[in-house]
Amino acid sequence: MKLTVLSLLLLAAASAPAATVLVDNTLSATIASGDRANIRGFAFRPAAGGTGPVEVLTQQVELLSLSLHRPGFSDATTPLLGSAAGQITDINAPVYLKVYSSFTGGTAAGDVGTFLGASSNGISWSAVDAINGAGVSTATAAPFESFTYSFPSISLDKDTTYWAVFSETSDSSADVANFRVIVEAGAGAAGTGYLADTVQVRDTSGTARDWGVYFIANVNTVPEPSGSLLGVLAGSFLMLRRRR
Repeated sequence: MKLTVLSLLLLAAASAPAATVLVDNTLSATIASGDRANIRGFAFRPAAGGTGPVEVLTQQVELLSLSLHRPGFSDATTPLLGSAAGQITDINAPVYLKVYSSFTGGTAAGDVGTFLGASSNGISWSAVDAINGAGVSTATAAPFESFTYSFPSISLDKDTTYWAVFSETSDSSADVANFRVIVEAGAGAAGTGYLADTVQVRDTSGTARDWGVYFIANVNTVPEPSGSLLGVLAGSFLMLRRRR
């Protein structure tokens, strides 16, 4: 009994409390008119370079939500509707956001890596228009209107690159859809989460684009037990065993 109580107390003391951290990728230079795109998915890494709260992230984090930005009705571009690969069925179809370990841009099962989880909510094209409001130009107004995907605490490594892929399904299938978001074209100066290379966004054809998606990620830190306190725990365990 004493051993159990001591173990629990030491383990509780060994871990720092978890904290919720915002990884803000909206700190980029001003978006020029036209930096908006239909895309299949985008890469992100919790602790990618730039400004932001990288130093407060633990090695492991839990993804809770991703808030994205998209123009309203003033943007004349329409969604790609139909049954072709990557298209959405209609403007009222809920589109989910899935997280994969990799994504080549295609729509077949072999084009996505390990499935890590999907958003618990789907958002339709028409719903985002309703959020933004008819005639609102979020491409020139700040702050940009946003819509948020929530996740059931997907575990991520802060230094690993993952892919967020739009889909009309919320299961582990390789269904891929397109959705419209505000991006920064041309690898401008962006904040945490921006990957300054040529494989950051896959457009509706699956082509790699050097664009950075504006998003705010809400993550929980996952504390690791202190090595010194774990050593104390191990020593206490041995002492109690000898006494018994």
